[in-house]
Formats: sequence, structure tokens, C-alpha cells
Amino acid sequence: MLRGILRIVSRNRWKLLGFLILSGYIQYSLKQVEPQKPKIFADNWTQTGSYMKNARLLENYAGGLSELTNRSAGCTVPYYSPWNTDVLQFVKQVPQLICSDSQRSLLYIIRDTIHYNQTALNEIGYSRASIACYIRYIHYVSNDVYEYTAELSLSTLETKLSGDYNAVYAYCLPRVWRFTRLLLPMFTLPILPFTLYRNILIYVPSLSVRERREDEYSVVTLVIDALSQHNLYRSLPATVATLSELGGLVFKKHHKTGHNSFPNVMALLSGLRDAYFPDDPNRREFIYLDEEFQETLLTSFEKFGYLTMSMEDYQHMGDFNRKGRIGLRKPLTKVYYRAAFTAMRENLGFFLNYKTGKGDGYGCLGEQPLLNHQLRLLSDFMKMYKNSPYFVHLHLSEYTHDDLNGAKIYDKALKSFLVDLHSSGALNNTFFFILGDHGFQRGEHPFTQTNQGRLENLMAACALLPPTSFSTLHPNLSNNLVQNSEKLTSHYDVNQMLRDLLIYSNASAEDYLRNLEGHGQSLLSSLEDRGCQEAEILPQFCTCTNKEMKIDNSDSSLISFAKKILEDKQQTFVQTGFCQQYLLNYIKDPKLRIYNTSVILDMQLVLKNKEGCVFDVSVHMEGDQIVRLNMIRMDWYSSTSMCLPAEYDVIKPYCICID
Repeated sequence: MLRGILRIVSRNRWKLLGFLILSGYIQYSLKQVEPQKPKIFADNWTQTGSYMKNARLLENYAGGLSELTNRSAGCTVPYYSPWNTDVLQFVKQVPQLICSDSQRSLLYIIRDTIHYNQTALNEIGYSRASIACYIRYIHYVSNDVYEYTAELSLSTLETKLSGDYNAVYAYCLPRVWRFTRLLLPMFTLPILPFTLYRNILIYVPSLSVRERREDEYSVVTLVIDALSQHNLYRSLPATVATLSELGGLVFKKHHKTGHNSFPNVMALLSGLRDAYFPDDPNRREFIYLDEEFQETLLTSFEKFGYLTMSMEDYQHMGDFNRKGRIGLRKPLTKVYYRAAFTAMRENLGFFLNYKTGKGDGYGCLGEQPLLNHQLRLLSDFMKMYKNSPYFVHLHLSEYTHDDLNGAKIYDKALKSFLVDLHSSGALNNTFFFILGDHGFQRGEHPFTQTNQGRLENLMAACALLPPTSFSTLHPNLSNNLVQNSEKLTSHYDVNQMLRDLLIYSNASAEDYLRNLEGHGQSLLSSLEDRGCQEAEILPQFCTCTNKEMKIDNSDSSLISFAKKILEDKQQTFVQTGFCQQYLLNYIKDPKLRIYNTSVILDMQLVLKNKEGCVFDVSVHMEGDQIVRLNMIRMDWYSSTSMCLPAEYDVIKPYCICID
């Protein structure tokens, strides 16, 4: 039988060899050729531009536009009371935090030392000798990677923590059960009935720093996500009153500079205009933002000897991170809390609990409100390093990203925090900002579709508490701050002010910062009565009414123009086969404004496809040419684009899935 097989192989050896070669080639080719994605078209406003040119869209408004051109500069903002009766039904709720974790705080941290809580031990009927507590440091490895160090026993009532880290995973067991931690995986401990305590605790590492020089000021930028100017007064009245008592200011015409968090944070920290995530679906490599964009002022200040710290709690959707896709090559600051908050997020239920709003925000860390840990850490940092120069940036989102009224939770604690810092002297040499990145803009909430809601979205909060003695030492600069609080300002102007603060005590910083892109004017300078164009605020983010006129939303030429916009936009996704074609229902609040040499048409397009589906559209026109067209989905789009595969993330805001 074997000989027969060999004879067959011998007779057909060339055919067999050819088959093997062909088979190998096919397999090799399949490995080399990746499956092609269906083509996604870039925006091409061909029909829109052609229609605008042929229909002479602006001719009917020539007289009104001429009158707008001749109006003087300045900024008049529509007035709405924070408690306006038209929105009172949306803003009167007061959120409550009820942490679902009932454990006692057996451990607590002050600055860089962890302590046993004897009071809590007594409450659960244990003595210090009858329990065993342990910690593992949380080590930042790289943008998406952290690790837990070897276990350490807390053998004394208080233990000084290492300056090489800034967070620990801590857990306590009855001493008789302590052997179980050696037999079970680390993260089974929280679910075991005899575990007495487990949490992630953040702390301030003790570092070697230099003393501050004369006229060298520290900076804190505390960004509360989605906090508008009106909501600052509405949700933080005790905080605003305390700021006023301590000599603070509210910048009443402050504006955002971009749609969502990233462009606003980049305007604030880096000075860039129109910076957006490089979310190109055709890029497969990991994108490092610190290589794509110019450095932030956190980096600049650190280069001139400042200690820097940053903390952001919403790390799954962080300003500088999208796991597996976007991040930083180097830590944003010297003291960087990404690892700690990523660990909290990746172990939901063990640590973070009690959902806030309708999204994925959480209000509690273990048995305590998350804000207790955050404000305690910020207070510890400012007290520990009050005699050294530092720049601290916080972006807190868990309470406010999904809840219009979530900032109310901060008010009592933030007031006490400021009073305590003032009495300790930690504010003597610090410019302390409370800011919003933008106003509330969760599109599924009916508040965002009101006139006041739309205005609040554009007017981010900006409050400043200058150093205690600043008005005495620098009366002219202090007076400029007071005067500018009544004028049109933006995140660009805050950025320029931070640059000035660095230059005042470090003359060589001026040449260094000159190489970085920047916009706006310093809040320490004397600002003129500017309009949005002079302040470099893009027209789609401008609330000034000085150079705008309302137009008729039933104008047939305008309706046809709007339909062409929708037809052109749907060409970006029509060939995917997943999305519906747009059906225009009506146009809401169309208006024209003059911006430099351009005419800007702003309007909202309400669709029939889905109730509440709205696009904010801004068309920049020079003569009969479109030079820019922005189209932003205002309602909550995730539920209408669930049919799209991951590779189509970039078109999710525009897709309404075919039923």
C-alpha cells in the first residue's frame, strides 16, 4: 500500500508541487491584504456652495447687513436670570449623594501619611490588635498601563507613604482571616464577607522642591465640567459669596472656545485655537497628543522650576486619553493621578459607586463622596507646598458631566475648603481659578434646547481668587482684573494671563513662550470693549448680539439651502448602508452676523427622522463663497448610531440608524 502511494506521488509530483506553491502563495497573500473598510467620504459642500451662489441667498438681507457692519465694537450679552422661570423646572432639583458602600473608614490619609481610624474601629467592635491592614502602591507605567506593587503591612498607627507614588490600594481583614489574602487573587478580597475595608486612596507625595522667589505666584485651575456662568451662581451660591468676601471676581461675559472639553482645555492650558482630537478612522497607530500638539503651560511652568500636579476623575473619557487609541507619551505633570483614577474605573463596584445623572458618572469612592477625597488632596497639596511655586490643574466631571444640577453637590464643601485655605495662608501667593470648560450640553436634556440653555452652553464659568496681597503689591494689575471682569473674555485670555505670571518672575520665559501659539489678551492687561472677532472667539461660540440680525425661518431660499446642507452631509455616510437619509422638519432661530469680513449664518436644523434630533449649523461666507461650515449634533446621538461598527466612530454624531 505504501509503495502504491509513493508511485502516485511520484507520477504527480510536479502537479503536487505546483499545488503546494499555489496554496502557500494564496495563504501568504491573504495575510498581507487586510480587509478594506467601506469608504467614508470627507465633507464636500458642493451642492450647498453651488446653491448659495446661484440663489444669491444674502441679497434679501443686504440692507440689514450693511447696518450691522457700521455698528461699533463691543459685546452685549442677552440677560437671563440663573433662576429664570422658563427653565426653573429643569434647574430646581438638588441631587443627593447616598453612597452604597456601608463600610467604615478604617483608614484615612493626611498629606502623605496613612492612619488607622480608632473611632471607626470602635464602631465595628474591633481593636487595633484584632485587624490586619495592607497597602499596595499603584504605579503608573505608561499611558494605559499601571501596576500594583508588592504588599506592605501597616504595622503602626500611622505610616508615611512613599514619595515615588501618589495612590494606594488599601484593605483590612480580621487578623484571624489574614492568611486568605495569600490564597486568593487580590481583587476577590472586596467581595469576601469578612473583608472589613477596601479602597483606593490618593495622597500627596513629599518631594524635594525649591522655595518660591519674590513675585513668583502659584496657579490652580479647578475646572468643573459643564459649569456655565449662570450655573456658577445657581449651583454654587455659598462658594461665590465666599469668593466675593475674600476678594474674588467673576468674569461675567466669559466664553468657551470650542465645542467639547478637549478644545477648551487646550485653549486654557496650551493656547491653541480649534484643537480637536485627531480622530481619523484611517489612523491605526496609537496617537500621542503631546507629539501632535504644542506643549501645555503645565510643561512650560515645570521647565522653569514649578512643581506641577494634575488630576482628572473621568479617565475613561479623559481630556488627554482614550484607552488603546489616544494618550500621552509622557505624564502630563510631575504628580499625575491617571493611574489611580483609571484603577478606580476599571474596578467599578469595588470602589466607585452611586451613579450620577443618566450617563456613567459616579458620586462616591467607597463609603465617602468622591469630592471629599479630591478636595482633601488639593488642600493637602496647597498647604504642603505653599512656600514653593506650583501649577495645579484639576478637571472634575463625575458629578456634572451628566447632571445639569450636579455642581450643587460641591457648594458646601467648596466653601469650607476656601475658608480653610485662606485661614491657613495657602492662598497668600496663589491665583485660584474656578472654571467651566463649557456649559451643560447633554443633548437629550430639554434644557439644552431652550434659548437660555443654548446661551449657557457657550458661556463657561470663570471665577478668580487672586493672591491675598496682590491688590496691594500690584494695584494697577489688580484694577485691570476688576475692569476686565465686566468685559468679553475667554479661555484664551486666561492662558495669556498665565503666561504673564510666568514671565513676571522668570524673564527668560518671554522668549521661550514666544515660540508657542497663543490667542487673546492677558486678563492682567487693560482690555478694550471687544467683540468676538477682536477676542478671537469663533462666531459659532459667540453670544454677543451687537452685530447680528434675526431672519425669517420660513424663507424658501433658506429652507432650500438647509436641505442642500443636509444632502451634502449625508454623503459622508450614505455608502455605509447603515444610516438614514435626513428629513428636514423645520429651521430654528436663524440669524446672520458680521464677523470681520465674513457673514455668518447660524441656525438649528430640526429633523423628522427622530424626535429631538437637532444640528447646530454655522456657515461662514465671503461674498458668494463658503469658507467654512460647522455642523454639530446637539441631541444625545449614541442611541441613534448603535448600528455602526467601531471603525465608523467618526460619523456616529451624524448617523441615524436605519430601523
